[in-house]
Amino acid sequence: MIEIEYFDEVDKNDVHSGKLVTKQEAHDGKLIHRCAAVFVLKDKYSMYVQVHKKSNGKFDHTVGGYVSTGENYEIAAYREMEEEVGISAVELSEIATSVYSDERSYIHMFGIYECTAPEEWSFRPNEEVDELKLMRLDDIVEQMNSNPEYFTGGFINTMKKYLEIKGSSLEVKTIL
Repeated sequence: MIEIEYFDEVDKNDVHSGKLVTKQEAHDGKLIHRCAAVFVLKDKYSMYVQVHKKSNGKFDHTVGGYVSTGENYEIAAYREMEEEVGISAVELSEIATSVYSDERSYIHMFGIYECTAPEEWSFRPNEEVDELKLMRLDDIVEQMNSNPEYFTGGFINTMKKYLEIKGSSLEVKTIL
C-alpha cells in the first residue's frame, strides 16, 4: 500500500491555512507549501550543487525537500540532508526561514540552511541524488545570471536571499 504524504498549505506570510495538501495538489493548484534547502559548502568559496534528475539535469540546492506535516524547516533539512547526500553529523546554520519563492510553475516557502561538508565525507550516488558538482560560488552566480535555464527556480530565488543575508558582493540578477 502506498502511503500518501501531506504538507501544510501556507500563505505568503508562512501561516498555515489549516489545509493539508499532497504534493500533486500543491503543484497543480499553485498552493504555497514549505521546503527546506541546504547549501553544503566545501569552503567559503565553493558549494556542492545537485544535478537534479527530476528537473532534466538542472542545477539545484545541494539538498532540498518538502517539509512534511508535523515537521519544521530544521527537522526537514536534517532528514533530507541524510537521505540525499549522506551527511548527518554536522551542525546546520539557519540562514533564513519563510522565504517566499514563486517559481512560475510552483510556489514554495523555503527554510534555508548551510553547513560545511565534513573532511571525511564523500558523496555516494543513491536513490535520491545521482550527482553533485563542486562549483565556485562566483561561477554559480555568473551562470545563474547568464544561463538561468540551467538552474531550478527555487535555487535561483534562495541563492539571491542567501547572498543578500551573507552580505556578499555577488548578486543574482535573474528575475523569474
